[in-house]
Amino acid sequence: MINTKRNILLTTLYGSCDLVGLCLLLATLFLDSYYLYFFSILLIIIPFIFIATKLRKNKKHSIKIFDLLENGYPLDMEHNDEREWRIMLTATYISYRITLATALVSLVILLLLLKLSSLFSAFLFIELAVVVPIITGQWTYLITYYKLDRF
Repeated sequence: MINTKRNILLTTLYGSCDLVGLCLLLATLFLDSYYLYFFSILLIIIPFIFIATKLRKNKKHSIKIFDLLENGYPLDMEHNDEREWRIMLTATYISYRITLATALVSLVILLLLLKLSSLFSAFLFIELAVVVPIITGQWTYLITYYKLDRF
């Protein structure tokens, strides 16, 4: 049996760490704050270290990240039964809706804050328009799945 809750949690954590790390890396380029450089590189590398360790330990049962089923889900996110599949579909629907709403709100906030300096605006655009909606969508999917799994 596949531990779907654990896989969803790990995917969310790894994706959030990578996106926040990339955001901090871009912040070092735009804001010239080199003390964030080491922290951002560390946030990007840590998930890859965990994945490499997991693959090394479970050589027989390793699944490639980009192996997809015909339904579009990765192999490690395969559902165990129809109830779990319904919960995953509902969580996907809700998280996409919230991601879309977050992206729209972020773009409206960006338009309102357009009078900032050009460097800060570029960093703010990357953070608000790209990173925040993606991270919000990932965590919404996780929270929705956990809530729906209780019932």
